[in-house]
Amino acid sequence: MTSQPTRARRRPRRSRSFAAGLIIGSLVAGGVAAASVSFDDVPTGKFYEAPAEWAKANGITTGSPAGSRTFKPEDPVTRGESVTFLKRYDDAIVQPALADTLATLTCANGQIAYLSGSTWSCGVLTVSTPSGGGSPTITIQPAP
Repeated sequence: MTSQPTRARRRPRRSRSFAAGLIIGSLVAGGVAAASVSFDDVPTGKFYEAPAEWAKANGITTGSPAGSRTFKPEDPVTRGESVTFLKRYDDAIVQPALADTLATLTCANGQIAYLSGSTWSCGVLTVSTPSGGGSPTITIQPAP
């Protein structure tokens, strides 16, 4: 008895197309990482997700272009954008914190608040100009 070689059964090409469609469909339906709350192009879990959300929540960034739901994390930042970010940070974070700190510090009349190391203090500001000209010297003497 002679045996005939068995032929491998070939699957129709359409099954490959069907499999590819399933894979693509699953990616579109949620197989890829979800986007952050504020920006559609910031994947959940990306190292910059929390900082981008913080910057949006604090008014440092508004999206790119302004007011959009895109952050464009791979785009370069221009000098104009960087100074805008700094100004927004100063307005939203630094100035309110400084005002809160200074509100708790009461200096006597004629004294100013100054930062010495990491401690706020009151002192007297003196400006002296050399008699022969030159740059003035500014000193702050701690309040007695």
